Amino acid sequence: MRCARVGGYQIRASGTLGPAGITHRPVTVLVSTNGGWRLRAGWPRDAKSLDFRGCIVAPGLYDAHVHLNDSSPLESFLSYGICRVRDLGSPYRMVTGIDGGLKCVGAPEVILGGPVLDSPGKPRIASALPWQSAEDLYRYIDAAGEHGVSWIKIYAGFPIRLLPTLVSYAHTKALKLAAHARPKDARLVIESGIDEFEHIVSLIGLTRTLSSQKITALYDAWASSPMRPAELEHLADLLSGTTLCPTLATHELLRNAAEYGSFPHEAPPDLIKNWRSLRILKQAWTADQVGAAKTALLHMADCLIHLAKLGVQLTIGSDTPNPGIVAGRGLWDEINNLINAGFTPPEAYLMASVAPTGMPAGQGEGVHDLTFLPVADGYPADDDSAWPVVPVAGILRVGCLWAVSGWPRPITAEEEMG
Repeated sequence: MRCARVGGYQIRASGTLGPAGITHRPVTVLVSTNGGWRLRAGWPRDAKSLDFRGCIVAPGLYDAHVHLNDSSPLESFLSYGICRVRDLGSPYRMVTGIDGGLKCVGAPEVILGGPVLDSPGKPRIASALPWQSAEDLYRYIDAAGEHGVSWIKIYAGFPIRLLPTLVSYAHTKALKLAAHARPKDARLVIESGIDEFEHIVSLIGLTRTLSSQKITALYDAWASSPMRPAELEHLADLLSGTTLCPTLATHELLRNAAEYGSFPHEAPPDLIKNWRSLRILKQAWTADQVGAAKTALLHMADCLIHLAKLGVQLTIGSDTPNPGIVAGRGLWDEINNLINAGFTPPEAYLMASVAPTGMPAGQGEGVHDLTFLPVADGYPADDDSAWPVVPVAGILRVGCLWAVSGWPRPITAEEEMG
């Protein structure tokens, strides 16, 4: 590890990632004592330089949909180049003591959410806030800032009649709201003025008739046919003031679990046990149900890229750890889903980054976190169908360089002499 607070330093790399793709050229990252950085063309002949010449420099990643829990340590995110995470539903005990702006820590920046707002009474899920009356909700919003909370998530069981007034009140407190809505409630939830709509799967309730609210019925509706142009324009119009967080990877893993009974091998055993008990997985799916889920995923991906072209704003998140999304690698799975949908690899990566505009085209400067992506064996390449899900080589986090996977490598005397 190197820390800018004990002196500036420089890092050699072999290119940068911008909106147009990867530019392969010698580049040096000059890190200043205040944690900022600037780029300089070429490699200096300086033995004090850190050598990441097998890597390109890219903005750090931002996982915008995470549920903090004991089985997903923050260090897991950082090793995959994720420098910022947004908590969208966790018990207060998980966020107590977390300082989102801490420096010189081997963990990403955390945007706090805290407990979700679900149905009144005894919470159905551990991350939900216990409440009985509207007054309880307003007291919670009043106190949210004291806990460092900046986002509040509305869950599916929340009474829709209370939502418009609650959204308006939260906005007066500079709080933003994200919502996980049932398909039948999607329109009212969006029209309430929420800032972000979670999970593209629920949008099907805005354009198709559903036999039920079960996930298999949603997949059947999505699989019936691709979204028609009129449907896409209708969705884009409704979402004109709302950001969409698609979470395609969630449904990919749910489909795999239903078909094969398997989860990622990195998933903690206690979470796997919990997932296997989920109501939607207790009974084996039929071949038709699995087939509908596969087709539904294709149609959701197609819908997503059309919505983006129609101007819908997207926020990219993994939904770690549900239902089997592993901390860190889950966001890369979602990036690859975006690529499979039709976005280019640079577009998909930058949509999930802390700086969607990418690295400066010339000798620019900045303060956002950086990631060093290895380019050995053609990775990452502009024309790849997907980018491998592997830990990155290094992360520059508020001026502190954290090396992963054996980087930085030593510089030989021959290399130093050019």
